[in-house]
Amino acid sequence: MLYVSEINKDCCVFVTDTDDGSKEKAPLGMLGKAIEAGVVINGASFRCTSIGSGMDIHELGDDMQPTGISYYRWGYLSIRVAHGCIERIIINKSRAYTGDFAFALSSIGSACGSKCFSDIAGIDLFNRHLTFVLSDDVILHKNAMYHAFDSGKLSFDIQRVSNTDTLDAVYYALFRSKLAETEGTRLVIDGPARYAKYAMRFSGKQRKAKG
Repeated sequence: MLYVSEINKDCCVFVTDTDDGSKEKAPLGMLGKAIEAGVVINGASFRCTSIGSGMDIHELGDDMQPTGISYYRWGYLSIRVAHGCIERIIINKSRAYTGDFAFALSSIGSACGSKCFSDIAGIDLFNRHLTFVLSDDVILHKNAMYHAFDSGKLSFDIQRVSNTDTLDAVYYALFRSKLAETEGTRLVIDGPARYAKYAMRFSGKQRKAKG
C-alpha cells in the first residue's frame, strides 16, 4: 500500500510503500500521473476549485490517520497548512492559468502564520490578480502580512472582518507599502468609511515615521 508519509517545510511530498518500507520523494507531476493511471496513493486526491483543478495532499502517520499537515496544489497556488495554520503560499510560475480569482482562506485554514504571503512578494503573476478573502474565522499571526502587498497583484477582501487585530494588521501592512497611495483601495477591499478611517490613522503614522 502506498501513502503520503511526509510533507516537508519546502512542500516536498514523500510516499511510503508499506510492502517494503521504502520511502521516496514524489514530484507532483509523477504523483498526478500515477493517480490518473489508477494507482491508489492514500492521502492524495484530485479536486476542482475556482482557481483551477489540482490536488489535495494530506500527510498520514503509520496508523494511516492524518497528522494535520496538508499541501494543496490548485491552479497556480501551492499552499502548506499545518494544524489549521496556513504556513506558506507559493505562486507556481506557470502561464497556464490567467485571469482574476478570489479565494477564501477560511476554506483551508483558521489562521495565517508569520510571513505566509512573503513568497509572493515581487513575483511576476503574469496576467493574474488574486484576491484573498478574509473573515473573522481566520486569525492573522504576528507578521502574517509581511510583504503581502509588494507584488501589487494581491488583494485582500476584508469586508467580512470585524476583528480589530486583523484590521490593524492588514491596514498597517498596506500603508507601509509604497503602493498604498495610488492603489490602496484596490489592494484592500473594504467599505469606504472604514477604509478612510484607517487611512487617516495609518498613513499619518507612516508620515510621522518618515519625518
